[in-house]
Amino acid sequence: MNRPFLTLLATGLSLIPAFALAETLPLPLSGPAYTAANEAYSAYERKDYDLAIAKAREALRQRADVTRLNTLIELAERDKKLRDQPQPLAASRPASAAPGFVAASRGFKAYDREQFGLAAQSARKAITQAPRRREYRLLLIDSLQRQQRLEEADRATSDALGVFANDNTLLMRRKAIRRQLAVPLAIQGYRALEQGNTALAVDQARKAVAWAPEIAANQQLLISALLAAKDYPAAEQAAAGSLALDDRQAAPWILRSYARDRQGKLQPAQADLNRALSLPGLSPSERRDIRLFAVDAALARGEPQHALEQLQTQGNDDSDEVTRRSGAARAALRQKNKGPNSLAQFPPPPLECQESTFGLTCAIWPGSSHDAGTALASQAYAALARKDPATAVALANQAVARAPQNPAYRHLLVSALTEQKHLPEAITAASEGLQTHGDDARLLVMRGRLRQQSGDDAGARDDFTRALALGSLPAYEEAGLYAAIGQRRTARERLQEARASGELASVSDLQVAYLSMQAGDDEAAHAAFRKADASTPLTTTAAQDAAYNAMRLHEDDEAVGYFKRVIDGQKTAEAPLSAQQLFDTRRTVGDVSRTIGLTSTTSYRGNSSSGLSAAPGTSSSGSESNDLLQNSTELSWRPLGYRNGRFVELYGRITDTLWSKNSDSDTGADALQGALGVRVKPFSSVNIMAALERTFPLGSSNVDGDWLVRLGYGSSIGTDLRVDVPSWWTSQLYAEVGHYINDSRDYFNSEWQVGRSYAIGGTGSRWVTFPHVVAAIDYDSKMKSEAGGGFSSGDAGGIGIGNNVRYWFREDVYNAPRSYVDLSLQYRARVFGEDRAKGVFARLTYSY
Repeated sequence: MNRPFLTLLATGLSLIPAFALAETLPLPLSGPAYTAANEAYSAYERKDYDLAIAKAREALRQRADVTRLNTLIELAERDKKLRDQPQPLAASRPASAAPGFVAASRGFKAYDREQFGLAAQSARKAITQAPRRREYRLLLIDSLQRQQRLEEADRATSDALGVFANDNTLLMRRKAIRRQLAVPLAIQGYRALEQGNTALAVDQARKAVAWAPEIAANQQLLISALLAAKDYPAAEQAAAGSLALDDRQAAPWILRSYARDRQGKLQPAQADLNRALSLPGLSPSERRDIRLFAVDAALARGEPQHALEQLQTQGNDDSDEVTRRSGAARAALRQKNKGPNSLAQFPPPPLECQESTFGLTCAIWPGSSHDAGTALASQAYAALARKDPATAVALANQAVARAPQNPAYRHLLVSALTEQKHLPEAITAASEGLQTHGDDARLLVMRGRLRQQSGDDAGARDDFTRALALGSLPAYEEAGLYAAIGQRRTARERLQEARASGELASVSDLQVAYLSMQAGDDEAAHAAFRKADASTPLTTTAAQDAAYNAMRLHEDDEAVGYFKRVIDGQKTAEAPLSAQQLFDTRRTVGDVSRTIGLTSTTSYRGNSSSGLSAAPGTSSSGSESNDLLQNSTELSWRPLGYRNGRFVELYGRITDTLWSKNSDSDTGADALQGALGVRVKPFSSVNIMAALERTFPLGSSNVDGDWLVRLGYGSSIGTDLRVDVPSWWTSQLYAEVGHYINDSRDYFNSEWQVGRSYAIGGTGSRWVTFPHVVAAIDYDSKMKSEAGGGFSSGDAGGIGIGNNVRYWFREDVYNAPRSYVDLSLQYRARVFGEDRAKGVFARLTYSY
């Protein structure tokens, strides 16, 4: 039996994002969290601010979702400051509770005792005293919803939006409330339609659509009720309204086609069916059902020849449904019956809905009959919509058992198992479906995605390749699959074909952005993110993806803007970032926005020759002991910005030997040198830096200027601050090779540190200590000499132990700490080469 045409993409599945938008009402406090919160409010009322803050934080530790306690902490800290450090203008004004807070605290306590009527009454009083306190308005809305006083809750939400315009939480709450208001109306309308009371069905459906027009099931009900009442002009108008909201689903096109056909608008009716057939994502079975529906329309109009022409598109299909229609068309031709058949022979597509507390889950069935699994599948879709995947799996298994030849039920089963996080079982179900139905593009794609998540990249690639070979997927979906198998050029070509053919018109701008990113077309993704954001502000997750996309295009200011929105949106985000993820985002803001840097390092090398620690261009005997204190201060500028980590820096440096144990060495003004240069970091993900600089004497230094070419490499793990753990492993390696052109002098130096960093004072502290082991190697061709019968190799290597203490500072809401002071102390033992490899090494670094 042919698979029935399920319009669940237009009805049932549309409930899933609808319910995802609806916020869960905050649960009343109970147990220890309730006790702590109650004590916090009481302490605040008697002006014991320290206890109020402590108790509120304890309650938050146990119930982090009760964000209203943050307001209590904020007010307690404010009033404590006013009490302990009164300002001149406020000195004569005694500290008192914030306006409305006493009433609100009573309301919060009542809410936690599930006395929602009293909570609403207290919230109204608090709002009167402090109308711009958003949490008081949310308390009123929550309390009214808990009492199912939904129309009052809707008015309260609208009042709140009058004060907090475009507040995303309030907008979502109002949408959720209105959907709740629509549920009983839609259910009553469907029951009336089943009982043949079309007038009541139309009335209730209109009310449901008025409350929640974005729910496709409500629109389906209204159109079907108007068709049942044979009010075809009104049905056509209702279908047009549904299409104005979303024209990417087949159901409203089919229903409007029927309404137009019944009015004799044959060309527009056929145009609607053609549009339904052209929608991306339809399976061959779905296209077959629409064509059979067109055959029924032709037979009803008395056009058997046209019906036969439509049937010829079915090829070798010898199913009962095709055979029955072919026989009817040929019989009509033989009888030369050119008059239209009765309307009863072409009824509107039947509507079948399943009721739930979330509303209706509906399907229409054009061109085919129900099968034994239809009712069970509808219930399974309803279970998925209400986030009950276990029930959906059980029902989908029953539907498959009753109608094993219907691939839609296999798709449903795989989706339900995936939602249940049972990936191996979902892969098995997809494989069984493919064995039963042969290569099915949808099942192949579903199994491929599951294999990807399971780490089976080779299996995923095979599934995607087989799905692409079938050629039945929309071009934009094929683009995503080509990107997944690494053929990004082909992915971009397919995406461009979809854009040129108008196929992307039915795809959201945000989806286009992600498809473009997968295909490696960052410029197209950037434009699509902008367009999506202009129509509906991006979620925090999408804004973060848009930020990284902008970074790759060197749109630094725009990237920073997106990242700041991500940071601002954490309080209302459905899936907020962890503390470390938020810190890393703030670190990225600082890195991308930085254009100027200042670093000053003062270093001490005990029992060492001057070598590379001396100012470039100086010389000293490699065998001579020389304790040195040097300073190097550098100012840098990035004229082109961050460029996704491939930046160019112009820099200037001043180097001086402040003190030397060797009296023959130049110090102070005699050792003062400068340098101007440019360095380039050519790769985003590899820390390689190339530099060219001109060194020159300053002060009374008599060292000749020179040209220096440098190449450096660095690799590090755990060198940045962590805010989620008290300690972490740390490793940092740096190596540099350089050549002085005029002096024909080569050098190399490297240092590798491995140890464990500890936050001094615990997790989140800005003080960090880093005990470590160190290995260092350096070489200087100028120190390679033969003198007095001895030989100096010019190289030196040592290992030892050390400790760094670093303090991070200069941070704000959007930027992680951008500056630090670091004190490093090491002792190294010589392993090979010159004696300069051993001794005490100290560095004090200031980085701005």
